[in-house]
Amino acid sequence: MAKIISFAKACELSKKFRHEGKKVVFTSGCFDILHIGHMVFFKKIRKLFGAKTILFLGVESDKYIKLRKGENRPIFSQKIRVEVMSMLTVIDYVIKLTFTTDYKKRYQKINPNYITFGNNEFINTIRKDTKELQIGFKHLPHKIKKSSTSKIVNILLDNFSS
Repeated sequence: MAKIISFAKACELSKKFRHEGKKVVFTSGCFDILHIGHMVFFKKIRKLFGAKTILFLGVESDKYIKLRKGENRPIFSQKIRVEVMSMLTVIDYVIKLTFTTDYKKRYQKINPNYITFGNNEFINTIRKDTKELQIGFKHLPHKIKKSSTSKIVNILLDNFSS
């Protein structure tokens, strides 16, 4: 199981692991309903960077998801989403993120070897920020249809609403 830690502790550990010569990867997202697309994404990270890579996963705040996805989201609170993600053995550390729109500052503080991202939102901004910070960036999209939480929610609403 992954350990749930604060962002400050993640920054401290990232620095320690990098000093020890270990590869550190950071990714983040909503993870409102865990689905196959998420699992494929984590598998790609492990395949690309290796099993000994330290993987930090940031789980976005409820406020952030509500702002991005709409009034009816998140479906599960951040507390629950963090607990669920911490049960995955593919992840080393889970971080309960606070609301921010300044991702560049977040990346600068945690300072991993790589930032990974699975969807296409904000790709150009992330690429630009990581380049300026001299942090590696890997976009690892999956091609599985109907494997986004928003699509799953819409399918359920279409099929089961009265």
